[in-house]
Amino acid sequence: MRRYLLTMFGGSLALTVAAELAAVLVYLAVAAVGRGRRGERMRAVSGTEEEDFSGKTIGSRDEETFLARAAGSRIGRLLLLSVLVNILTNPAAVLVCWLGRMYLPLWLKWPLELTVEALVVAVEGHVYFSFRKQPLWRIEHPLLLSVWANGCSWLLGLWLNR
Repeated sequence: MRRYLLTMFGGSLALTVAAELAAVLVYLAVAAVGRGRRGERMRAVSGTEEEDFSGKTIGSRDEETFLARAAGSRIGRLLLLSVLVNILTNPAAVLVCWLGRMYLPLWLKWPLELTVEALVVAVEGHVYFSFRKQPLWRIEHPLLLSVWANGCSWLLGLWLNR
């Protein structure tokens, strides 16, 4: 039984993290395209480069290593945050859905699963929202990011379980 539970929880967490990391990268790519168009117009009008809240020019090349820049970059921080919120929410969601499948009638499986997913989206959206105004994070649409990432991982789970 222990092996089954470790496989169930570990496999679910690994697949969720992988799916949501891919979804976050797609979200960032789409946001960068939109921001790039908007940023080009703003720079053309103002003639200035984009700066963070401390006044440091974003994208400037300091004397840092590639890994230090990547770990300190917006993308690296957002990917790490995505992993951490999944570690926070995924085990509880898997446990509730697993117990629901064991003890609730079959007709309540989908309502329970959708309710749990909605709660996960709300919790992850709240975490993303709390980081939204922090310097250098720029999570423009935290709830949209949460819905997108969780929708992708949930659909992947449905597809793999069929």
